[in-house]
Amino acid sequence: MVNFTILAGGFSTFVASYVFDADSSTLSLTNKHDVGVNNPSWIAQHPNDSSIIYAVSEVTPGNISSLSYNSNNDNLTLVDTVPTGGDGPTFCNFLSTGEVSAMNFGSASATFVPTVENSPDHLQHGQNSVVQFNFTQGAVSNPHMSLEYNGEVFIPDLGADKIWRLVKDGSGFRISGQIDVDPGTGPRHIAIRDNILFTIHEKSSTLTAQHIPGFPNATTLPLIANVSIVPPEPSGFNASFAAAEILISEPTDRFPFPLIYVSNRNLGPDLDPRGDTIAIYEFRNSSITDDDDASTTARRRQHSRDFHARQDDDGSEQPAVTVVNSVIGELVLQNQVFTGLNQIRSMALGKVSDGGDGFLVAGGNTDGGVVVLQRTDGGRNLTAVARNEEVPQRTSFVFNVNKKKDTPALGRLAGTSSPNLAHADDSSIAGGMGENTKPQPHARRLFSRLLQPTASSKAKATASVATKQNREVSAPHGVPKIKATGKKQNAVGKLLKKGVASLSPKSSPMLGSDVLGSAGPVAPAEPEQNKATAPLTGPKEVVQPSELESHHERPLPQAIRPGAARWLDWKDTASRLVHQSPISH
Repeated sequence: MVNFTILAGGFSTFVASYVFDADSSTLSLTNKHDVGVNNPSWIAQHPNDSSIIYAVSEVTPGNISSLSYNSNNDNLTLVDTVPTGGDGPTFCNFLSTGEVSAMNFGSASATFVPTVENSPDHLQHGQNSVVQFNFTQGAVSNPHMSLEYNGEVFIPDLGADKIWRLVKDGSGFRISGQIDVDPGTGPRHIAIRDNILFTIHEKSSTLTAQHIPGFPNATTLPLIANVSIVPPEPSGFNASFAAAEILISEPTDRFPFPLIYVSNRNLGPDLDPRGDTIAIYEFRNSSITDDDDASTTARRRQHSRDFHARQDDDGSEQPAVTVVNSVIGELVLQNQVFTGLNQIRSMALGKVSDGGDGFLVAGGNTDGGVVVLQRTDGGRNLTAVARNEEVPQRTSFVFNVNKKKDTPALGRLAGTSSPNLAHADDSSIAGGMGENTKPQPHARRLFSRLLQPTASSKAKATASVATKQNREVSAPHGVPKIKATGKKQNAVGKLLKKGVASLSPKSSPMLGSDVLGSAGPVAPAEPEQNKATAPLTGPKEVVQPSELESHHERPLPQAIRPGAARWLDWKDTASRLVHQSPISH
């Protein structure tokens, strides 16, 4: 298993870092990074460089900052800060256009700050593109987040009951259209999947699904689904609720269906001792074709509507558009999970690439601390496995893998003594397996077992590595590299010839039944997500102070531990490691 590093922003002068140990089901506070950012209520990670973190400063006037995080020594440092040109920014994220967006909740505007080319941790000063939303006198506008999709930036406006659509042209970002929502519902956060827009509405505590109208437009389409996310409470329970966050999981072999996770916030006055809930929904849809019998049921009927030309808020006339619903569906509740948290403003799922998608982290803005929940029943349920209450008011998260538990063993490979080996990560291991690649988990385990030097061979191994850096066994950055040749070789025999280690079962205690006694084939590694700068598909959370609740601690169950992988034949496995083509995930 792995240890996961979690960064958590909040209403304070620091960003907290935690280490979640999935084996022991513990969540440990490791640092409070005072980086000179006041109220870093929302933090976001660069999509291609996990060491770059962006943070808003939710104050008046507001700022956007870039930070650099080193997971090896748990160090977070300030790189750059730029004013957002507005008040109380509640959200930020990096766009494929090279800008960082910041939503000025208190100033009815969105700011786009360009980063330095080829150096996205540095922000360009004085180059902000600002889009204003309150066109008319007295109009209310509270932009709350941004989501990039298909060349547009969608911005839910909690105050204006609209979802703005922005595009970028030669002069910067501009409004190209809008999607109207029911008055008084307050769209807060959004997510998009399969061209269906899912919106969590703060004021009405509802979750809706609808098609995205074709571009350009200034209209909306009929809702496909509309449900209340408020959990059932006993008769006479007096409380108001405000929805906050929405996440959609990526389907994998372990979790085959995309599921929707939304957070409730109980504003009181009556509070549930079990805390706020995370509601889990599945969207079940079916396509409609022209051959469908439109007279069967209302649910199986195509809905064709003409949206006539209309004037936008800025006075410009938008063209008429005719649309047809091609998908119908429903939002089906899977579970309401009580978390022991009060005021869940943000949540984050781990990454599929490192197995972190088996967990979800959430925090309470007023009480309950930070909790890690394990996804069970294919993701349709959540079980709290670790909690930490040392730091209050954690309102946003970056869920990032730290390093493999067996990484320190790599520091002993081939008798090396590089101080960097104790913190070797996947990128350094990839240096021995092909450019810009990562080794499969069984390859890393095989290295740690088969290449462990015995006491009698350490001196010879050190000399071999030192004098033959460019041959079959080398150690760039202290990590072993096996170089394939055109002629088939036996990796173990090659290493024996080089004197790296004695690998026979009799002479090496490392070769026990775990390697030689086969219990089944090697389990394939899960494919890693494409890290290219692509349209963002998951919404992040934002902030807004105040609210209240209580927390009830419950015993935490032990985490599930997967069994160790085994190999059918250790010689064939080693040979395959030599001759396999570069691994791409």
